[in-house]
Amino acid sequence: MSKRGFLYFLAGVSKQPALNELEKLGLGYAIQKGAEFTCVTVRGAGPGGESGMIIAFGPQERVGYYLDDQVWRRVPKSQSVWVGMYTEAQPGPDDLLRSDVLDGHLVELTDGRQWLCPVARGLIEEDGILLHSIRVPQRYDLNSDGNWELCAIVNKYAELWRIAEAFWDTFLHVSADNEAVTVELPFQDMNELTHAAATALAANYRLSAVEIAMLGIFDDVSARKVLEALVDFPTFQTFVEKKTVSLQADG
Repeated sequence: MSKRGFLYFLAGVSKQPALNELEKLGLGYAIQKGAEFTCVTVRGAGPGGESGMIIAFGPQERVGYYLDDQVWRRVPKSQSVWVGMYTEAQPGPDDLLRSDVLDGHLVELTDGRQWLCPVARGLIEEDGILLHSIRVPQRYDLNSDGNWELCAIVNKYAELWRIAEAFWDTFLHVSADNEAVTVELPFQDMNELTHAAATALAANYRLSAVEIAMLGIFDDVSARKVLEALVDFPTFQTFVEKKTVSLQADG
């Protein structure tokens, strides 16, 4: 079992918090299901020079504040939560993978490692055409006839689906002929694009925008690749390439 992971410092906290308290602090995403978390008290010399508690979710070899070996960053808009990691033992995809992942495409991010980026809006080829499919969990409800039917995306993945739909709607401004396919990229606002990509990656990994920034795994290319995976663009590319070859053979 991997022993690399992020550390979390809670300024001003002196006793071990309950899981629901950690969730209220916005750390629910980092909790490793079924694993215990370790707490170490730091007095007067933690991040920002404050006292508090360092928490590790899952097993780690060294839980504590070792500034010479670590880097820390305060969570934006938070006065009490910091995220840290060891500079020589940065967590990777194997360390942060969730137990309940969504199927997707492996994408190489700027760290050179392969990350499993989820597909929310998938594509299926039937009779030579592409049909879209919903690839995130949906809930069942009874209709007026008393029959069960799929009615909505489960709340956990509602934002992921919203991003996928928005990206798809603006992504494929396609004009195609026998020689070329051109694609106009959406989300020209890099802040919007990167936050959307962070949300997508976090569906399969125990991280947020802060951890992604600390790892430095996003640039303008890799963030778009995450969103392309979200709408199953690799399947679209394969379909177009096959169609192009077929057209050239017929010509």
